[in-house]
Amino acid sequence: MQCIIVEGKADVAQIAPLLTGDVHVLKTNGTMSEVALEELVEPYAHMELFTLFDADYTGDKLRALMNRLYSECTHIYIDEQFEAVEKTPRHVLYTLLHDASLHVKGDNGCNSGREMNGNKQ
Repeated sequence: MQCIIVEGKADVAQIAPLLTGDVHVLKTNGTMSEVALEELVEPYAHMELFTLFDADYTGDKLRALMNRLYSECTHIYIDEQFEAVEKTPRHVLYTLLHDASLHVKGDNGCNSGREMNGNKQ
């Protein structure tokens, strides 16, 4: 099982359609203390952990904190041109998630399940 940690509900809304149902998505709601982050993540610590944070100071701080608490965590980085996960195009996020070996949907999530391989579902 896998778990990905993001910053906020807009990030969850952006990546959730791309992921299969066996991937747990947690949100930090922005800056967190070490204790609060550990309380959030600890129930999922037995899973394969990933982070996807914004390309900013807060994202860097959260990555450093996750590194300290869960050194085995895989960090996924968005390009600085997008600034935030919520501003990153879904097809770019799909590629990042897929390349990090997260369980993603086969249709890249961009069709919302309505159309796959040019055929209406």
